[in-house]
Amino acid sequence: MKMTEIPYAYLYEVFTAMNLYYCGNTMKTYIFNAKGIGSLWTFAKTFIPEAARKKIIFINEQNKGDILQQIDPNELEQKYGGNLDNLKEYWPPKCTDE
Repeated sequence: MKMTEIPYAYLYEVFTAMNLYYCGNTMKTYIFNAKGIGSLWTFAKTFIPEAARKKIIFINEQNKGDILQQIDPNELEQKYGGNLDNLKEYWPPKCTDE
């Protein structure tokens, strides 16, 4: 599908409905090291209602410490500013208190 063929009005309705019915499911969404997605984000955010956009936080080197206000450093990997060892295996999931 080409960019000119995307049903923008329909996509906006879908995002609006999702925000209306599932708005309490997500407090914040953190996106780490999202270099080079500026134009994609500019395009995508037109379909995301303002209330949902406010929940999306981009984390980079300049504001990496801000995430520690929301997430306990003992639950966050060192590469993101926390105290946990950086994961090398992602499956199967492991509890952090083991």
